[in-house]
Amino acid sequence: MEEILRRLKFYHHLELITFSDQTILEVSVEEWPIVDALVSFYSTGFPLEKAVAYTKLRKPFVLNDLEVYTVGGEYAHAEARKSPFLDGKVDRTKDGKEVRYPVILNRFEKTVAHKVCRAFKQTVCGFDLLRANGKSLVCDVNGFSFVKTSQKYYDDCAQLLAEIFLKNLVPPDQETAVAFKAEAEKKEMLENNIKPEKGLELRCLIAVMRHSDRTPKQKMKMIVSHRLFHDIFLKHGGLEDGCIKLKNPSHLHEMLDIFRRLDAESDPSLLSTEDRIKLNKMKSVLEMYGHFNGINRKIQLKSMSDKRNIGIISKLRGRNKVEQQKEGEENRLILIVKWGGELTPFGRKQAEDLGRAYRCLYPEGSAIPGGGLLRLHSTYRHDLKIYSSDEGRVKMTAASFAKGLLDLEGELVPILVSLVKNDKYVTGILDTPPSISANMQRVKSQIHDKLRSKEDFTEEDIANFTTSKNGAIAQAMRSVKNPYKKCEKVYRLVCVVVEQIKQMCMQEVESKCYYGEGLNHLKHRWEKLQKDFKNGNEFDMSLIPDIYDCVKYDYLHNTSINLQKLPELYADTKSLADIVIPQEYGITSEDKIKISREICSDLLLKIKSDLNSNVIPQGNNLDPFALRDIDSPNNHVRTRLYITSESHVHSLVNALKEGKLFKGSEDSMSKQALAILNNTAELNYLTQIVIMKYEDLKVDPQSDERFRIEILFSSGVKCPVTPDDVLKLHEESKSNNCEYIIKKFVEEDSVLLEMACDEQKAAELKQKAKTKVFAELRRGGNIIDSFPSGPRIRPRRGSGIVPSFEPSSIITTENRVPFDEVLEMLPNLHPLQVLHSCLRQKQLNYFIDHITEGYKNEQLSAWKKKK
Repeated sequence: MEEILRRLKFYHHLELITFSDQTILEVSVEEWPIVDALVSFYSTGFPLEKAVAYTKLRKPFVLNDLEVYTVGGEYAHAEARKSPFLDGKVDRTKDGKEVRYPVILNRFEKTVAHKVCRAFKQTVCGFDLLRANGKSLVCDVNGFSFVKTSQKYYDDCAQLLAEIFLKNLVPPDQETAVAFKAEAEKKEMLENNIKPEKGLELRCLIAVMRHSDRTPKQKMKMIVSHRLFHDIFLKHGGLEDGCIKLKNPSHLHEMLDIFRRLDAESDPSLLSTEDRIKLNKMKSVLEMYGHFNGINRKIQLKSMSDKRNIGIISKLRGRNKVEQQKEGEENRLILIVKWGGELTPFGRKQAEDLGRAYRCLYPEGSAIPGGGLLRLHSTYRHDLKIYSSDEGRVKMTAASFAKGLLDLEGELVPILVSLVKNDKYVTGILDTPPSISANMQRVKSQIHDKLRSKEDFTEEDIANFTTSKNGAIAQAMRSVKNPYKKCEKVYRLVCVVVEQIKQMCMQEVESKCYYGEGLNHLKHRWEKLQKDFKNGNEFDMSLIPDIYDCVKYDYLHNTSINLQKLPELYADTKSLADIVIPQEYGITSEDKIKISREICSDLLLKIKSDLNSNVIPQGNNLDPFALRDIDSPNNHVRTRLYITSESHVHSLVNALKEGKLFKGSEDSMSKQALAILNNTAELNYLTQIVIMKYEDLKVDPQSDERFRIEILFSSGVKCPVTPDDVLKLHEESKSNNCEYIIKKFVEEDSVLLEMACDEQKAAELKQKAKTKVFAELRRGGNIIDSFPSGPRIRPRRGSGIVPSFEPSSIITTENRVPFDEVLEMLPNLHPLQVLHSCLRQKQLNYFIDHITEGYKNEQLSAWKKKK
């Protein structure tokens, strides 16, 4: 109440007289000062009867204790708070009070507030509103409560009390002359203090990202015809798509029950010995961990009579030497069990660190590294949505990234459930569509035909097999020279590794494998590759990605078991993988565009929608007075993060390379963008394509120059070349302790700033805190160029990054970090490189329209065929 009374003293039409305790307790009411309005506070021992007697004697306007917080029947004060579950840690002041920001209620919410007060018959009544999906719900009514430490509430309360007093005390003929001018004063204050910034403002950030480091994916296939499999195939709608995918725990339990029933059958006519062994292995896979979570295991059943599965059928028949399907066997199914592909602890840390580093892509608030995003988010000017595909490793990468981005605490599962969107609509955007399999199978057949040649590659071969004569694929082909000889060498090295692992198993060597993997599981992984890779005198080139995946995992994580030929095998396999993997998504420009259209059209259309939506969300509008202490009150940023798998990343990069955005353009930045993309050998874990949209407030809103698009690219995790690189990668990851440094800096800086009594002192203390943190960072020895371009930390000149515009209106000389003090948070990832920084929105719209042209018609035709 003292805060409210202190504000009432500024109203010149009011004079405040305070009754002392002695006056109230010892002096008779006849001797009390005569006042026009009485405000009394009830407490233990308060002489209420004397206050009543004074009221009867002097007849003042009464505002007693029960209405001390009353500020009018139509007034509602609302504050939004950060939820620890949804938004991260709750911000607190040095006194431990929760930091909240006043927000504006909409008309419906104000009506709800009025009805709540009337229903509970409390003039002052606090209640909680839950906002979700554009609607509001009253979830708790607290009754009589007081808004503590809220400057907005104190201002409003004092203003409304003054209006109430004047309305009841001033004679009607003078009412106009002394009318309160608070609204005019408010408008004047807002005009003087909250003016739109002039210059470039970040409006939207969109990132498409591959998942982080994972364990090798593994799978087993077999042909089944038992009625139990056919029944479950029909039960889950297999006839419609020709296949079913089971990931739900209850569905996996159904399959496990079938495996157990067949395992208990003694009739040898039901299953051959080989099939029984396979079923036992599949049963063991489903029984791993003792529970199902749908994250790391799934089962597929595909009909052998469906033409959509012709590719996998032909491949399976050739590998297992199965005769062509006989009459009466049309009910046979291909059973596929997949497991592995889990996000590793190393991958979780990388994703979390990358999320933390992404804060530096946003306008820098108060010169804190990455503090700009947290400031935006805490003041409800950040519209964030994170989407992920249905794969477990992708979802956990998204949760880990969100944890680092928003400085969250706790386990990943609650973060995943609350922040990561993964519904049927999102799955349709980010999962690879089944219709793509036919085109990719055709391309894989072409790759197989080309690479099974026993002749050396010629320059003509390279020109026919690549779209860039000097790109990474061409360099890989020159490195391989003879594909058949290289495959022979890879196979020999795989055999050596398998023998070494077998020796370890026979000697019962204690397993030191990463992530708790046993030697028997390790042996099974390698034996399966050894068995499937070579069939007679031919090699299955489609297994090159699987071999590289397995080799890379052990090369990075299992150095402790000292597989002697692994470094050599890694180098040879990588050169083959650099040819096979990117070419699976199209050899010619036409194939690349076609496959990109089928895989990522939905994603591109969603990105276009995100970029063209310029409406600032109104859900949590801050009250204008709450913006007085915010440096950029008009800066609302929309962030859309799409975490997906390798297929979408390759397709999107191919679209950028072959679409009408950079290709054919004569400007230097487009040429350099194509050079960067063509010279990228591998789109490794955490590959990122980032699109940033800026608004130039100095340009006419109707002009094409109003919005500017910047595209950045990183090929993700750096590929180690030598064993020393592997060790260095791990050491750099372990020593990267920037989270603690920044957290400590933010905490100390906030305390220092709160201690400042004037602007000059605050500036001095801010600089002191800034100097302290960078001194601490320099001692860590991890200061390298990172994340160039845009309204964020800038790189040193000569760093090899494409030059970009400098939005000086956003980064001022007061808060810019010096070039020699730029922090590299993730030394084991390739930094973001600017592909182009001066694109217009209509250029990007045209590019997306060109890539997705005809896609909707194709989808409609496919839907009609199903019907």
